[in-house]
Amino acid sequence: MAVLLLAAAWPRPGTGATQERQKRFQLELSFGFQAADPAGLNSAVDADVRVQYLLYDRHLEYLRSSGQIRSWSATADGERSRIASCLALEPRLTYRLGGGFSLSAGLRILRGGGESRLSYVFTRIFPAGDRYVETLAYSPYRLSVKGYWPSLGVHWGRRLGRAFRLEGYAAAGPLMTSFSYLSAWTYVWDMVGSNYSWPVFRDSGEREEKGSGTGAGLECGARVAWDLGHSLSLFLAGGYSWQRVNSLSGSGREIRGGAAESWSGKWLLRSEMLVTPWESLNVSYPTCRPQGGADDAPFRLDLSGWQLRGGISWRL
Repeated sequence: MAVLLLAAAWPRPGTGATQERQKRFQLELSFGFQAADPAGLNSAVDADVRVQYLLYDRHLEYLRSSGQIRSWSATADGERSRIASCLALEPRLTYRLGGGFSLSAGLRILRGGGESRLSYVFTRIFPAGDRYVETLAYSPYRLSVKGYWPSLGVHWGRRLGRAFRLEGYAAAGPLMTSFSYLSAWTYVWDMVGSNYSWPVFRDSGEREEKGSGTGAGLECGARVAWDLGHSLSLFLAGGYSWQRVNSLSGSGREIRGGAAESWSGKWLLRSEMLVTPWESLNVSYPTCRPQGGADDAPFRLDLSGWQLRGGISWRL
């Protein structure tokens, strides 16, 4: 008899609807990806690529076309890191109100970007056969972003049979972010002939800037959950997150030629015109370095994008 009573009381798979009536709290943990392309922040990488192309590739082609060198070549190993997506980890507590409605509170942790090491070798060959070999290396080159999004949500769902539940939701809350840019480089210029190798010039430097700010986030999406029994469920959720910070401040530093400089200020999007004998380039990049008379525009950090997460939940 005791065995029969225990068997009758033990929860069984497929009884999710009964458990929902008995347990109103639900704790869940999810992990996934959020697409993000913060154009303002990624323009730091775009500017570095375009300026390097002007100062090396276009310069060497100018020397060749004007007859100052016979030919030139370039090789690359690695590429600069950009921010294309964020990893998302989120614990969330939900309370069922009845009638298919629920309220929830959660905290999403976002991490995006990365660190890379890359090098370029530029070789110019003179008519006599001598060579100038320039090696430019970045170690490390980093662009990264972090975010914390506490939010309150409202949900409405309905069961699909005994084991599945379909739900739509919307959540909103403040978005707290921080990000950093780091470029540490070395430059080596050697002159190489048939029977000699002469070090012409050596240089190195480092530039780092950091920023932080608080904005807002709003997300709408849907999820489907599969009841495993014993108060456990697996779920898959997806939707679109609107996450933006319009005002950011920070600090920076630069070391070059043995001299160090530091600064702090509001982050802006700066435009500059670079003029060389062979070409001109208009480039825009984000910075918090104050500069009088600069052509600056507002800078914002936009982490908006589609997201997809999977997770597990426990009814309490």
